[in-house]
Amino acid sequence: PGQPPAQSRVVCFALDAVAHHLVIEWRVGRGWRLLQSYLRPERAGPRYGEIGYTALEWVTATRPCGGADTRAHRRFGQGRWLSDADVLQILQAILRLRSLTDALVTRCLLPQTPFRIGPRPQEHDRSALQAWLTSVEPVGEWAGEKIHAAESRGATISRPPGHDVQVALGDPTRGDALEVLFSVPEAAAAEIDAAYAEFTGEKFGAIHYLRLLNYVESDYTQYVKTAEGRAKLRAKQQERERLFKTSQLDGAQRTEKERDHFGWVVRCIHWGQD
Repeated sequence: PGQPPAQSRVVCFALDAVAHHLVIEWRVGRGWRLLQSYLRPERAGPRYGEIGYTALEWVTATRPCGGADTRAHRRFGQGRWLSDADVLQILQAILRLRSLTDALVTRCLLPQTPFRIGPRPQEHDRSALQAWLTSVEPVGEWAGEKIHAAESRGATISRPPGHDVQVALGDPTRGDALEVLFSVPEAAAAEIDAAYAEFTGEKFGAIHYLRLLNYVESDYTQYVKTAEGRAKLRAKQQERERLFKTSQLDGAQRTEKERDHFGWVVRCIHWGQD
């Protein structure tokens, strides 16, 4: 109250369940701008050189960004100021990705984990839903362990035409024996690839499928992903609480303490006069 309207807004999307963060900026008289980066793999070679981009590369036109589709960069990147319709398309792509991945987790991925998990109850059956959520909780820690293993062993996704997509631990380029974790129907994987590439320009990878399970049902459950990470998480939360209290940002939908537990978070920051 009593303050002039802010000349800009920044909306932060922490899409941890699909291993991606982005920022949408709005400014009076200019419109919207999408800011993001995509982590490059550490491996070398022509194939991997086409994957990933820095934030600077995204906002400039020095090279096309997007290993799967460069249209997102041409339409939403290169420092362009976007219209309301452009931003609506980005938001619709994120919502479509959320819908597709939620359905895939429930119908396809959870039944392939080493846990006995039945069909998801209806929302109105609260007692059955709570019991089901309790049965799902170990999946997050299991997926966290697989992600940790992938950091040393590598993770591979294969897309043979006309067959299911295979998600596995190991790197066949090093002669590793692959540990297949999931099979995903080709059509379902193609839909998710398209929704992800629509705003990132990249395909959904092996780690993304594991991240979906690492944050399974994160709207309902809160749990630490690995036993080893509990002490680190407590220290991180304390530091984030301190920084969050210092910044006093308005419009936050989740506190910094909570954000680690949720796979899909939108946080709005209201800037003052430029």
